[in-house]
Order: sequence, then structure tokens, then C-alpha cells
Amino acid sequence: GTTLRSTVGTRGVRDPALVRSPGGDKYWIIATDLCIGCGQDWNTAINNGSRSLVVWESTDLVTWSQPWLLNVAGAIPDGRNAWAPEAIWNPATNDYVLYWATNKPLNGATKHRIYYARTRDFRTITTPQTYIERPGTQEIIDTQIVEVPAGVGTHRYVRASGDGQITLEGSDSILGTWTHLGNLSGIGLTGSQVEGPMWLKFRDRNEWVLYLDQYASGRGYLPVTTTGPAVPGTYRLPAAGSYDMGGTKKRHGSILNLTA
Repeated sequence: GTTLRSTVGTRGVRDPALVRSPGGDKYWIIATDLCIGCGQDWNTAINNGSRSLVVWESTDLVTWSQPWLLNVAGAIPDGRNAWAPEAIWNPATNDYVLYWATNKPLNGATKHRIYYARTRDFRTITTPQTYIERPGTQEIIDTQIVEVPAGVGTHRYVRASGDGQITLEGSDSILGTWTHLGNLSGIGLTGSQVEGPMWLKFRDRNEWVLYLDQYASGRGYLPVTTTGPAVPGTYRLPAAGSYDMGGTKKRHGSILNLTA
């Protein structure tokens, strides 16, 4: 294994996402620049946090560059932080849609909204735009998109977000119109219990795991399985004792499927 330590920004990293180029010749880790153990409390992190992401680059997933800071929220008027970045290749525009949560006042509500920008190299970005916003004072954080194979469900992309629920939405275009599909309250999971959704597709079958961080109870990941990411009624809680996430509490990370 490799341990990467941040030498930039707050020198803390969390919510890492693994990104692979379409050609498989380049990889990035993008992460939140946030260190609560460094003397900063949550109020500061929310209202005067780092506006940058931490980025590493590699060609082989073994040797990694020195980290650099990518200022994503600096161009958002009164943007106060930049949390939980993710990126997905967009074939419609031939670049990445990079998206994250930023807290800012707008229309009388100071809250987290999801913003996006386009990039090819995670060094320069287009001007950030609002990507997802919920009505009123409702915040939204921790969005992650999964691309679903042709023939599975009615949408090419499904995204899960934390917005008081774990809300599921579907679309055929990353920057197009998204349809509300439902949430996971039917299996007893809401945003007051879990956050930080992370998708994994099993290698050998059309089944997915949506890992959810049980932050409210401090228990780390809970794996929820589904054969149809766009259909909330297909999600199932794991049987008691059926999984083991190891001794350390894992939460809000990233899994990348690899070929041999």
C-alpha cells in the first residue's frame, strides 16, 4: 500500500475520489482540504474553510505526484468552503465534470449547494456553476454519480446525494435534466443517519453496492445492495454479520474497478 500525505493547504485530506482517464493512462485523487484535528472547528470549516481541493496525479496508481491545490470555490461569490469533490468523464463535452459542495448565502439561505466546473487536467477549471440546489433552507452535500450499463434501468446515470435523505436521481446526460427517483427511507435510511454515498459495481454481475457512512452512530460504512440503481425499491440492507469492513472505520472514500 501507499500512504499519501498532504503538504499543502490545511495539510488535512478527507473524502478522496479516484478518477481515471478514458484511456486509462492517467489517474487522479481529488479530495477535500480539511483538517479538524489541526485546531479548526466545524464552524470554521463550514464558514471560512479552504476553497481549494487537494489533487494528486499518477500514470500507474503506484507512483504519485506531489499534491497541488485547485481553487474551485474562489470564483463563487462568498463561497466559504469546498467539500467532497467527485469527477466523471463527460463524453458529450470530452472533458470531466468536477463537482463538489460549497456553502454560501444566496436568496436568503446560507447553505451547501452542489457546484460544478469542467476540466481536463484538474489544474484549470471553467467558471463554477450551480449544479444541484434544494428548495428553501435544505442543504445538499456528498453527491456521487454512477454510470449504469446499457440495458439496466431507464437512465444512463444515477446520482445519490445527502439532502435530508439519501436522494436518488437519474439522467441520460450528466449536465442535462435529472429526474427524481426516490430515496432510501423505505429501508430506514435517511440523511440524519447516513451520508457520504459511494458506489461500487460488482465485477461479475449486474449488482451494485452503495456504501453509506453511518456518521450519526460513528460506525463507518454500511453496504446497501441493489440490482437496479435507479429503482429505490430494489435496495436491500445487508444481513446482520454478513460483511466486515475491517478494524478501522472507513467512510466517504472511493473504489475504482480495475482490469487485470
